[in-house]
Amino acid sequence: MSGYYCPAGTRYSAQYPCPTGSFGNVTGMQVVGDCILCPGGFYCDMTAQTTYTQICQAGSVFKNIMLIITALICFMILVES
Repeated sequence: MSGYYCPAGTRYSAQYPCPTGSFGNVTGMQVVGDCILCPGGFYCDMTAQTTYTQICQAGSVFKNIMLIITALICFMILVES
């Protein structure tokens, strides 16, 4: 079943969905590593997706990175105080 992987001992086909941030567009996947990470410019916001469907807004990655950098700088200042 596309969107799911089935390691040895799996009891039913929908037991192990590809996690958020990835998708599975083939059947016969056996490990979570068989799920494909969503490519740059797209995101997969649900489990068990069979394709990437969501397009990132322009600048969204940059905004998230800037938030992380700002948080780290604030943390470093706090620790040094």
